[in-house]
Amino acid sequence: IFGERAAVRAAADQAGKASGLYAATEYAQVFGGAVRALGMRDALSERLLGERNDLADRSNVTTFVASRFQGRIRFLRMALQSGSLGLAAYLAIHGHISAGSLIAATVLAGRCLSPFEQLVSAWRQLGQAMSARRTIIAVLDEVPESRMHTPLPAPKGQLIAENVTARLGESTLARVLSGAQRPDRGAVRIDGNNLTDWDSDALGQYVGYLPQEASLFAGTIAENISRFSRSPEAAQHIVPAAMAAGAHALIQRMPKGYDTPLGPRGEGVSAGQAQRIALARALFAAPKLLILDEPNAHLDAEGDTALMEAINRARADGATVVVITHRTGILSAVDKLLVLQNGEASRFGPRDQILSELRQAAAGQGRVVNMSGRS
Repeated sequence: IFGERAAVRAAADQAGKASGLYAATEYAQVFGGAVRALGMRDALSERLLGERNDLADRSNVTTFVASRFQGRIRFLRMALQSGSLGLAAYLAIHGHISAGSLIAATVLAGRCLSPFEQLVSAWRQLGQAMSARRTIIAVLDEVPESRMHTPLPAPKGQLIAENVTARLGESTLARVLSGAQRPDRGAVRIDGNNLTDWDSDALGQYVGYLPQEASLFAGTIAENISRFSRSPEAAQHIVPAAMAAGAHALIQRMPKGYDTPLGPRGEGVSAGQAQRIALARALFAAPKLLILDEPNAHLDAEGDTALMEAINRARADGATVVVITHRTGILSAVDKLLVLQNGEASRFGPRDQILSELRQAAAGQGRVVNMSGRS
């Protein structure tokens, strides 16, 4: 009873840590495209591995607690067996039982009970081992074959989509252009190089990607903005990125400022705040290619103003900006429009020309993809 109670307390501590870690890992897997596009794969993996090591330490504590009581119980069992053997020897000396029956009963009992005791104690571990083996094999079977990438020069941001086909819709287009997802057909190139020829972490430092869902991760606000980078130079880009996104003031009002911890899925901030923080993450270190998917979906008037300023500033710095939006107020910040209708590109060209065509044709049923920056 004492052993079970102690083990339950230790297991509860372990389970509390495990649930948060598993949730963070699952969330990182669900938004793996954003992780790749933002170049966060190595940094986020290192953080999750650190938390996994902490979980392993807690698991060891749970094991030691259970083993301590198991050892005590085994000692008690052996003491009782020894006491029984001593009593049997006393009875044999006084002629109540024979010496042969004493030895035979002792040997048979030990040999019969020992395998059952070992099997019962090890059965749970055997089941867990088989389940873990199946899970590992399933995960490894889904991992694409990795290859070495030749280092490429820092991109200038010239974006080309060659006969690109991607299913599902305009958010998928944003994922394809950012490198978060591969197209079904065609190729996306930056400065002439196919995105598949880049190492995702190497390219990610030049790409800013804001997915339709903010997809913040467990960690501090500063860690999310810096894409969990451990580079000594990363810290100097955090506040400028937040200021560029108009998020500096709201972060200052947080309980611990930039060190405010967020839970899995960015728990701890509102949808609008999460989008501002995610925009700061996209603007981190002044990327050459900025892709924003519904960046103003949850923003108020102040946030819209900050977004427009961020887009104009990025363009002034020479970045190529791609914006997908339902709202037409942001169109003043773009140069060209791409109109998608029924999953196909129906119009593409200068903003004013396309808007004039749409008005004349009264075909405002499609969703608009705005491309700003260099042509």
